[in-house]
Amino acid sequence: ASPHILDLQFEAPTAVAGLRVWNYSRTPSRGVRDVEIWADGELIYKGIFKQGQPAPLALSRPGSRCSTAGGAAPPPPCAGSSNWESILFTSNPEILAAEGARIYLPEPQDIAP
Repeated sequence: ASPHILDLQFEAPTAVAGLRVWNYSRTPSRGVRDVEIWADGELIYKGIFKQGQPAPLALSRPGSRCSTAGGAAPPPPCAGSSNWESILFTSNPEILAAEGARIYLPEPQDIAP
């Protein structure tokens, strides 16, 4: 299967320490697995997102404090720490310590040969 692609374009030089993603899905069998992230024409990440977890109904209801309506991601307390995944492009120890628990390392059997 082809990977899902996220292409970031910046108008000026921009430092990005990392990205937080929530692989939302209504059911565990949906969501993104293989992904590529490109920035200004350069591949900066190629990997696997962990399987998404469905949001509790109260969190995904339109108009709720945690709704994703309007394109904005829900705040971390709404999504729950287990749903967020961090992709880091830094060796800053403070960021590594804060985000380390959200870094997904797939099992060897999850990686295609």
